[in-house]
Amino acid sequence: MKKEMKFNLSFIFGIIILLISIYMYIKNNTQWHYPAVVGIWLFFDFLAFKVNKNSSLNLIFSHKIKKFFLWFSILFGLGFFIEVIGRIFLNLWYYTNFLDTTLIGYLFYPFILMSFKETYCFLKKFSRNKFILTFFSMVIGIIIWEIPNLFSKDWIYTIPYINFNLLGINIIVILGWIFLIIPPVYIYNKFIEKIK
Repeated sequence: MKKEMKFNLSFIFGIIILLISIYMYIKNNTQWHYPAVVGIWLFFDFLAFKVNKNSSLNLIFSHKIKKFFLWFSILFGLGFFIEVIGRIFLNLWYYTNFLDTTLIGYLFYPFILMSFKETYCFLKKFSRNKFILTFFSMVIGIIIWEIPNLFSKDWIYTIPYINFNLLGINIIVILGWIFLIIPPVYIYNKFIEKIK
């Protein structure tokens, strides 16, 4: 099967998964974000591939499976680090769903971090300015994840001392998105992309 066809199928599959996630969200199912993570990754991976042929899923479709698993493993480690520092050490948030604190929750981190990298790559279609790319990647991520969580309350922020909010989201959370966008983009561009 041609690579273009594979991407088209992955895009359709991503849309179906997103629709399932939206249905779960509407039905107040606390597991909605698990399929959403994969669906959003597939959606933005398709868009990133269309812009510059450089996407995480393209590693698989180009038969670079070891490279993809290295990328996945690094993002798993980054997700684990974020959780240990932010949630466990600094106590900046907690989850209302026990599964999110288990290995199952951590296994979904690479997909969400890949989706942030793919969002950034897709936005290169409109600008090459790193500040603009980071800013709009953050805005998209906040709209997709933080706004729905205002209603579902699947994770609760416990930011001490700072109570300034924009659209009901603490400013520290908004600024924290920088650390969700820049590391995956940097790691991919500086290390993964250069591996033969």
